[in-house]
Amino acid sequence: MATATGAFGWMADAGAGVPPKGTRVGLAFIVSVILAVLGILGYFAVIPVMTPNAYWLLLAGYVVLAIGVLFKGK
Repeated sequence: MATATGAFGWMADAGAGVPPKGTRVGLAFIVSVILAVLGILGYFAVIPVMTPNAYWLLLAGYVVLAIGVLFKGK
């Protein structure tokens, strides 16, 4: 049943993964997004350097993101 805040109002209350206002986006997140975008571009478009390495670019982006999350604040 929908509440006054909508069907997914509990997500808004929990934050739904959205960082609070005023927080900086980490360098690891930005690097991981860039690597992921390059990997996706390499998968869907024939780019000589990226196409053979599309999987590895995506994996590297995920690893960078995981390391950034694990060592956050240390």
